[in-house]
Amino acid sequence: MACLIKRFNLCALFQDMLTELMFSGVHSATSTHLALQLVHKFEQLGIEGFPVEDVYPAVMEQYSEDILAVVDIYEKSKKKPDVARGSPPIAGTTFVGFLAIVIILSEKLYQINY
Repeated sequence: MACLIKRFNLCALFQDMLTELMFSGVHSATSTHLALQLVHKFEQLGIEGFPVEDVYPAVMEQYSEDILAVVDIYEKSKKKPDVARGSPPIAGTTFVGFLAIVIILSEKLYQINY
């Protein structure tokens, strides 16, 4: 009987550790997609009484934060676009980036040669 109690305590301890791992993994995931993949993996374990459904509110909160970040980026770029209106999208930032790379490379070549 004592062995059965020890096993039960170990199982409960293991389940608590898995629950903590799942919650910390969801909170530290870099995107909602990764958090949902992690939750899906824990669902596939099929552990009876495992609180997988308790994680979904945290995933939805992270999803709403992702949406707010996209809205902020859109609002900033709407007020001050990277490329002037009416010009082709490639004409602006891509050319400036290309020009910066050419200048850096030419300076390095100049330093090597002289």
